[in-house]
Amino acid sequence: MRKLEISRQSEIELIQIRKYTSESWGQQQSDKYLTELQNTMFLLQENPYLGFKRFTISDGVYSFPHIRHMIYYKFDNEKLYIMAILHQSMLPKNHLKERIK
Repeated sequence: MRKLEISRQSEIELIQIRKYTSESWGQQQSDKYLTELQNTMFLLQENPYLGFKRFTISDGVYSFPHIRHMIYYKFDNEKLYIMAILHQSMLPKNHLKERIK
């Protein structure tokens, strides 16, 4: 199975998502949303081709929606690399330039 690797910036985004969700809808909803988001990443780890190719960002970049967020990632036979977890209102071109490996 591929190793799941999450960028440092994606870790920060997860913390921000948890904080915002907890403040807006409570701790229980925050826990639920983050668990579902984690399960989506595990799904992609096993089935990375479920995502959509994002040629306009860079070769090999995929995205997959999770409720109000979009997960951006790259993968090979050994790992799935989560580049970003952006809210649907955020434009990827403004947030991914520095993250392309």
